[in-house]
Amino acid sequence: MPVEVSVIIPTHNRCNSLKKTLYSLINQTYPKENYELIVIDDGGSDATERMVESIKKNTHLNIKYFWQKNQGPAAARNLGIKHVSADIIAFTDDDCIVHPDWLENIAKAYEKNPDAMIIGGETLPPKGRIVAAVGQGLTKNAFFDYVDGKKQAIFFPTCNASFRREVFDNAGLFDTDFPLAAGEDLEFCWRCFKKGMKLLYQPQIKVTHYCAANLKQYAKQSFNYGRGNYLTKLKQPDHPEIKGIETNRGWRFFGYCIKEFIYTIPFALIFTGRLKKKEKITGFFNSCGVFVTLIVHKISYLAGTVSEHNLAYRTQRI
Repeated sequence: MPVEVSVIIPTHNRCNSLKKTLYSLINQTYPKENYELIVIDDGGSDATERMVESIKKNTHLNIKYFWQKNQGPAAARNLGIKHVSADIIAFTDDDCIVHPDWLENIAKAYEKNPDAMIIGGETLPPKGRIVAAVGQGLTKNAFFDYVDGKKQAIFFPTCNASFRREVFDNAGLFDTDFPLAAGEDLEFCWRCFKKGMKLLYQPQIKVTHYCAANLKQYAKQSFNYGRGNYLTKLKQPDHPEIKGIETNRGWRFFGYCIKEFIYTIPFALIFTGRLKKKEKITGFFNSCGVFVTLIVHKISYLAGTVSEHNLAYRTQRI
């Protein structure tokens, strides 16, 4: 039977984590002959290639492995896209565990919704990880926004998103100006949306994302999001999710930073209540954990924005 779904997984020196991701993709309810896995090693130096070849040999699964010089996940995904065999291209990350019916539900969703060009699913945090729950909650908050007076899906993160192959023929590939795992999927989805492509949310398509296990890791992730979203603003200034970011030089940007810093505590208070309700977080200490995590996010995100603004100034992009 022909391959119907190609799954692309970019990775960089996460051999042990990737192994768990691959085994979750092996243990699917979807027929193994109907899908392929494409691992793009983004300049890694660990045992990833040996591990992938071992799994391929032992499972006889259709797995392709490619190594590239470190260029970031956008370039890694683009390399994978060039080697797909299927008309449906799914993405996940090397720190995700996809649920057993992930591929089956992706295939069914496209069959039932022939007008959908991009489909995103439900990304869950590991149980008991407050930091990860906050991160996933904030990301999910960006899935929908009002465009032309109508609430619409405009973004899905590539840890759990799939695309018809023709999307990349019509909209191009991921922008390799994004060096980090931050902002490149936000920019690409908006580019597709503006071309009239339909994004569809299907919560039955589930993965569990084992990212940001502690506040230090989450601070780094939020810093990168600040950088990536600022770069998205430069490239897509009409994006509704980042319309408040200021990119002008001088006092206007300084004023934006002061305003955002002052807003840190109100932001944490507002979103603590929202995330507790959405993510079903209970208990006083867990509530305090959510509040502190949101403060860390806000400050780190702002620092990343300042960092990318300074870089854009030095490289004369603004």
